[in-house]
Amino acid sequence: MFKTLFRILILVVIAVIGINIYIDFKASDFLFDSTSTVPKNTYALVLGTSKYVIGGGKNPYFEARIKAAEALVSAGKVDSIIVSGDNREANYNEPKRMRQALIELGVSENIIIEDKSGLKTDFSIRSYINNYPNKSVTIVTQRFHNQRAVYTARKKGINAVGLNAEDIGFMRDKRTHAREWLAKVKAFVL
Repeated sequence: MFKTLFRILILVVIAVIGINIYIDFKASDFLFDSTSTVPKNTYALVLGTSKYVIGGGKNPYFEARIKAAEALVSAGKVDSIIVSGDNREANYNEPKRMRQALIELGVSENIIIEDKSGLKTDFSIRSYINNYPNKSVTIVTQRFHNQRAVYTARKKGINAVGLNAEDIGFMRDKRTHAREWLAKVKAFVL
């Protein structure tokens, strides 16, 4: 019995690793680390995250995504920015906070669109498909997240590329990176 369970566990681990490698490979040609190399698109889709971490400090993921989105606008690589995130509670509104942060960096409020249905990455992508006729988009998030986001969008027929915002590194945030490994399995299956 123990040997059977152990073998099943080994197969599951191999499957998770294999799926992650596959998704990373499928997305790799469409991910960019610099605004100078990313193709021009009408829209950027900035995936939401909290502005603050538990304990009240600034969230480095949020800060990096906002800076990357502003850099796209400054480089003339997008015409409009869709900020997509969680808006489930009255006092928690990721799109509104992203909009405010972009305006503080000098981005015109006229080109920022709030998408309040982005509770999950897949919801943000579905909302883009349903609400925007343009089937091309530049997704803005960290590389480890962009791999899944771009893979998912392309799987759904969107000509998506990703601009990778600065990452804080695996060692500083193991939980988020581990969760992303499992989310990639879900993206592959669904």
